[in-house]
Amino acid sequence: MFNKLRFGLSLGAAGGAAVLLAWSAVGAAESGQADQGGEITRAQMIAYSCFSCHDRTGEGIKSMPPISGFSEEQMAAMLKDFKDNGDGVTVMDRHATGYSDEDIREVAAYLANMEWPGEVDDE
Repeated sequence: MFNKLRFGLSLGAAGGAAVLLAWSAVGAAESGQADQGGEITRAQMIAYSCFSCHDRTGEGIKSMPPISGFSEEQMAAMLKDFKDNGDGVTVMDRHATGYSDEDIREVAAYLANMEWPGEVDDE
């Protein structure tokens, strides 16, 4: 019984991860944010998982804070702080713990340089 339960849980987690990756890839492709060769980068996949709570506009959903409008350095510092120190309140420390320092730098750069919906182009 225990082995069946463990298998079911691991299959469920793997299935959930596959759905998340597929959703991330579709979102990046639809938004035209795949790289030049049409490949989805790890930073894009991580960023698209952020949108579940923080919305694709970067404004945040309900009580979730915005993730748009931060510099690369600010975003990297916040993610690194969640990874190293946690906050004990949200799930962000658990998310950030799963990212390498390189992942954090790359997703911070991606989010900081992203064209958010509703942004006005100054040109």
